[in-house]
Amino acid sequence: MTFPFEARYINVTWADKDTVQKIHESRNPIDIEILETGEYQLEAITYSKVDDNVAGQLAFHITDELSDHIPYFIDYSHEVSTEMISVKNPETGKVWWIENGQWSKKGKYRDSPLCRHVGQTEVVFEDIHCLIEIRSLSFSYDELNLYLQDFTNDLWDLILKDDSYISGYAKKKEVKFAKQELISLIEMFIKFVEKALKNPKKELREKQEKQESNKVRPIPRTFMEIATKGMSKFLTGRGYLESYNVAENRYLHAIVNRLYVLVNNMLTVAYRSVEKLNKDVHFIDKRLSQFTDTWYIDKDKFELKIKK
Repeated sequence: MTFPFEARYINVTWADKDTVQKIHESRNPIDIEILETGEYQLEAITYSKVDDNVAGQLAFHITDELSDHIPYFIDYSHEVSTEMISVKNPETGKVWWIENGQWSKKGKYRDSPLCRHVGQTEVVFEDIHCLIEIRSLSFSYDELNLYLQDFTNDLWDLILKDDSYISGYAKKKEVKFAKQELISLIEMFIKFVEKALKNPKKELREKQEKQESNKVRPIPRTFMEIATKGMSKFLTGRGYLESYNVAENRYLHAIVNRLYVLVNNMLTVAYRSVEKLNKDVHFIDKRLSQFTDTWYIDKDKFELKIKK
């Protein structure tokens, strides 16, 4: 299967800040999964290696048809994008796109935070989106996310637990969790979100596509194809794609996601509290069933105490 881009781990040897001396590429490319049209996904690892002895960083090689577009990372949580930089292999002439990390004069390298952080990010070039899930060597991204969720739930349980000293301290500071006012605000917010989702914002984005020669909207590539291949039935022209990936929708997604995490944690803590209360009730019922109105006194034991 042919992909519009290739992903590998590479190691760049720099002569100076702007000059590449050598590029060492990993032998095998990183597996890419197709999600839908224009949507891809891959899994990377922290502290990756090009081979056993050489450290590597994630890099992308884009096909010639998309080479005019600068790829960039999207940070949805902060609503910013970070452009990548290109490096050219002096031996093969192959162009790779990498993180535009901070330059280190002492070590002569560009920093790559992607190599040492677990999580998710997304790289975009033209209308192609690739989701990157970064895991450690020992755990997958989903496993680490599950452990983090477990830690978060346990922390919430510690704060909300009645016999926890943290709970008492929090109450003195008037920190309120799961109060009626909060629940009412969440309910109101969900209604507003549902209303906004019925009519999401969208915009038209430009893309290149094959069009009939008599209907083509020309771009520089159109004239290049005519000059090199002559007139044909279909030529590359300017097309448009409806996209919901706009600032308003990204912001809405971010706050909905945070609300989901908040409500999910509240529900998890509530379920755990219910389970604990049910166990307490069962234990108390068991003790009550052992009580009786008849008292038995050990005669010998009491006589011994009287003598003492």
